[in-house]
Amino acid sequence: MSELKVPNLAGVITKADVDTKGSGSYAASYVNWAKVVHLLHKHAPGWDFYLRNSSEHGLLHQAPDGTAYVVGEFIGPNGDPLAPFPFPCMDNRNNPIQLEKVSARILTDTHRRAMCACAAFSFGLAYELWAKDPVEDPHREEPSPAKSATKAAAKPSNNPKPAVSATEQNPEQQRPTAEAQPITEDERLLCVQLLKDMDADNRNKIIVAFKKRFNLAADALITQYITTNEHRDFIQQHLSA
Repeated sequence: MSELKVPNLAGVITKADVDTKGSGSYAASYVNWAKVVHLLHKHAPGWDFYLRNSSEHGLLHQAPDGTAYVVGEFIGPNGDPLAPFPFPCMDNRNNPIQLEKVSARILTDTHRRAMCACAAFSFGLAYELWAKDPVEDPHREEPSPAKSATKAAAKPSNNPKPAVSATEQNPEQQRPTAEAQPITEDERLLCVQLLKDMDADNRNKIIVAFKKRFNLAADALITQYITTNEHRDFIQQHLSA
């Protein structure tokens, strides 16, 4: 029996494959799921991603607390499966969803996200976007640039008391507020889809309110400005009003 050869796709992605939303310390980098599929076709031909069926709920599995998850795996050209990879069905706040509340949209979004995560797990594809994040999320938030270089460049002073930087004086200044934290691309797309699913009158009311709240031009396309927790929460509050 020949040895199973599993592709090692570490280092395959380039800067051209990585999309970024936000800027500075709020930048979030990710590889679009369609790009992941393209890279798999190119660098791991014959390896296909599947979701395992459960005995009771089709593609969905149920955790002991009633929340739902899927189990993905890659199967090779000779039918050899790799290790299974569980992945939770989550809402737009990355909280697990109860099985009975999983919609078709949530299931298909979970399939794409599970595939990207499983590609990193099985082949190392785009692992670079995960390595610095203790939480395994395909949409890693980039850490803010280090401020230590500024301290190292400071000149000695006659003052025996060590110099204290503005950041050290008030460390809260460099911490972005929860409202300013960037959301994932999946969260942004979910907000856009929820708006599309509304009737035209209510959708237009929310769009007008969003532009007024965030000082956008009348002709601005708000789908390009849904980037932070504050934007997402604003839309959710108006959807439930």
